[in-house]
Amino acid sequence: MKISKFLLALVAIPAFSFVTQDCHAQEKKSFTDKILKKADSVSHLLYTKKIKTDTNYVIRPIRPWTIKLRYDLKRTYFSTDDLYDNQRYKYYFENDFNSSIGFSVNYQGLSISLSFNPQKFSSKNNDTEFNLNYYNNKWGFDISYSNVRRFRGSNEFIDLFTDKKESWGDTHLKGYSANIYYVFNNKKFSYPAAFNHTWIQKRSAGSFITGISVYTGKADVDLSIFDEEWARRLRYMIDEVRMKYFSINFGYAYNFVPSRHWLLHASFVPGIMLWKDYTADIVAFDINSNGVPYTPYSTERWPKRITDFSGTLRLGVTHFWDRYFLGATVVKQFEYVGDSDIATMYGGRWKIRTYVGVRL
Repeated sequence: MKISKFLLALVAIPAFSFVTQDCHAQEKKSFTDKILKKADSVSHLLYTKKIKTDTNYVIRPIRPWTIKLRYDLKRTYFSTDDLYDNQRYKYYFENDFNSSIGFSVNYQGLSISLSFNPQKFSSKNNDTEFNLNYYNNKWGFDISYSNVRRFRGSNEFIDLFTDKKESWGDTHLKGYSANIYYVFNNKKFSYPAAFNHTWIQKRSAGSFITGISVYTGKADVDLSIFDEEWARRLRYMIDEVRMKYFSINFGYAYNFVPSRHWLLHASFVPGIMLWKDYTADIVAFDINSNGVPYTPYSTERWPKRITDFSGTLRLGVTHFWDRYFLGATVVKQFEYVGDSDIATMYGGRWKIRTYVGVRL
């Protein structure tokens, strides 16, 4: 009798433990489901809340999911034209095209995106970039950080690098930028319809756009690439360039819808620099010593002019069929500062994106 009770206990205890664990798992699953359902209902409420747009022009997609696969090409460049010791020096720098592959998933207006650079795996590219952005029909912002390397360039004064753009060694440009914009005709025009496809532009519409931009950056030039022969011809060289500006922007954007299968976008938003500070450290090569050393020569500041400006140009085309779409966008940002009789500098960034997506 005791043995049978003991055997019953051996069977009952694991069974009770299993039932208890199963109940806990069910409770935990039920709690998780409640949280997910609550989050989904909040997201759905925000997604379908009273839309203040003109639905004859702009609507939300019927399907809640938007998934995109994309391929990006980027390039950064800058150029200086300066006068030292009664001699004009012109320099041009541009980096190799930087490519990346990524995807984004959007659910009822909430999105996440990931991308990677295939060249990172072969150590052919050490560029670093970080972006944080938010776009809707009324306003939006983006904050970015970049550290760009692998520059090539030319120097017109000494006829170096003019036939082909040779490497500037470890020359690199590090920068931080922040932009915010406001769309006046936000009931009929949609920026996201052309770029992240969280809205649908049904009819052609345009809008004036205003905003502000802030940028700070520093370019370090690798002087170790110059040998003694180049140093005798060059004499002076830029060592470091520091760039800061604050601008107010005003422009126009237009979405053209020739049919329900096509969307074409064009916008140009120039800005006037209300404040800027561009300086450069100049070094002089000491041609009488060994190893081509150099010594600090001066710190030059680009003159302030009302003609100092920046701008952003955007172009895009998207083709839709059923729940699928594909397209491409081009974004160019640029700056120009200085006086052509004394010293000028211009620079910018290109970004070309192709993508294919589906709504679920």
